[in-house]
Amino acid sequence: MYFESIQQLIVMDGHGIYVWSAFSITIVVMLGLIFKPLYQAKQEFKNIQLHIKLQQVNAAAMQQKDSDAPHT
Repeated sequence: MYFESIQQLIVMDGHGIYVWSAFSITIVVMLGLIFKPLYQAKQEFKNIQLHIKLQQVNAAAMQQKDSDAPHT
């Protein structure tokens, strides 16, 4: 093994702060690239469902309005 202890692995001869911060930032960005599109797709699906429900309510209201209107 290149490092003889966990301490040496973490410190990396004084370069550990740069290596581990770069590693952490990379992991956070990669997770964001995975989860953000999933969240956006879920939100878009909810918006589509709401739009469909709104169209159904509007269509029902128009039918009700047409049936309540006096015919001459």
